[in-house]
Formats: sequence, structure tokens, C-alpha cells
Amino acid sequence: MSISKIIIRAPAQYARAYLYTEHDENDLTYFIDYNIKCLELALENMQSYIERKVKEKHNLYHLIQYENINPRQANILRSLIVDNKKGFTISEVQNQNGVVYQTARTDLMGLQDLGYLKEKKFGKKLIFFKADDFEEKLNRILAQTPIN
Repeated sequence: MSISKIIIRAPAQYARAYLYTEHDENDLTYFIDYNIKCLELALENMQSYIERKVKEKHNLYHLIQYENINPRQANILRSLIVDNKKGFTISEVQNQNGVVYQTARTDLMGLQDLGYLKEKKFGKKLIFFKADDFEEKLNRILAQTPIN
């Protein structure tokens, strides 16, 4: 729970609570009330973050189940959902997952065969990017498995 982020977003409210406290014979009610509101907002933010992560994990579970992909491939897809401009090389996937080159290559080629990735060659290096219809394909599959 990051309370400081909430205070930074509205510094005038913080200053006002502080000034009201000073001008009202050091009555801390204003300052305490402001901090309680900050705590409530921080708690709401944390709850929405947890809900988002649970939904993300649930979606990845269904992708693994429906598409018959492995957890490494699911993590690649998750990375693309978070950062749609991300590219992957075989070496990066190899290092991130602690697997041999061939396993990393098979993971990426498998996602390409399923239509999630497209490859582009830069010199001798292959870089895999999100396919043009990535979102449509993902949404079609997730629509087949309802989220609780």
C-alpha cells in the first residue's frame, strides 16, 4: 500500500490539512481525517491491483489449458499483454527461463505457430513480436472460458 503516491497526487490537500491543524489550536482532527482518507484510497488501490493480478493469472491458466501451452509460453504472452511493444529473442527467453537454446526456440516457434507471435529477422538475430491479431485471438480464446 503506497500512501505516499496518494499524498503526492494531491499535495494541496495535505498542506490544507496541515494548515487547518496549525490554525485551529493544533487540533489534529483535520490531519488524522486526511490520513485516514489516504489509507482508504491506498487500500482500494491495493484491492484493485490484487483483483487485476488474480484475473491475469486466471486468464493465463485458461490459456495454458485451452491452447496447450507451457508456463514459459504463458509468461511470454503475459509480458506481451503488459507491454505490447516488447520483442523477444531466443537468447533472452533462454536466459529468463534457464533453459537451453532449443527449448527457448521451440517455445517461441510454438507461439508463432499458434498465431500469437510473428518473427522478424535483424541480421542473424530473430526477434519475435506480438502478431497483428494478437488481441482478437486472445479475446476469442478467453471468451470461451468464462471468468468467475
